[in-house]
Amino acid sequence: LGAGAFSYPVAGTTPNVGRVVWPDGNAIWAMDFIVTGTSIQVLPKVKVFDGILNSLDLSRDGSTLYVSGYSDSFPAIKAVTIASNSTSDLYVGATAGSFFFTVEASDNAVYADLSLPANTGHQLLRIELPCVGTCADVLAANAAPVYPAANSTSSIVAYSDYLAGSNNCWQLKYLDVSGVTPTQVFDGGQPRYGTRSSWYGDMV
Repeated sequence: LGAGAFSYPVAGTTPNVGRVVWPDGNAIWAMDFIVTGTSIQVLPKVKVFDGILNSLDLSRDGSTLYVSGYSDSFPAIKAVTIASNSTSDLYVGATAGSFFFTVEASDNAVYADLSLPANTGHQLLRIELPCVGTCADVLAANAAPVYPAANSTSSIVAYSDYLAGSNNCWQLKYLDVSGVTPTQVFDGGQPRYGTRSSWYGDMV
């Protein structure tokens, strides 16, 4: 599991309230904090999810927690509304034996790395928000984890593409998801390599 997720400020609160969520075994806890000048007041932690989970992410406004888990024997991404402590299935996959390796929340979609059964490959899925009817598309496929990372200031999603036959070498690739069909983009003279990327402004 990842270390957790963070949002500041949290929607529906005064501008100086932030939120941290983190996993502990099969539970996820949330803790709010209030920033006043140079001081921070930490509020009591609360349990917001209890069940089998693989990964998590927090919406950028801090209101919704996305958890990769299961619905019966099928992979599922669950949406937890923290204010009401209510949980629902955002998306349930159709292939038993698979699971969501990572989830990454953006403003209008959740990007997920679906690990297929028996270690047969991975798929990068985009799940539209809100998810109504057929809301998931496969953006890319690979033999190994793809580690999606969505940019908060543009429509670019970075992911890692494992180079078959290499010695643990992942090339960073970029998708522009602003149109109906995602397109590969890269602005640079040399390929970049790595996994578990994140964005800082427009830089990976």
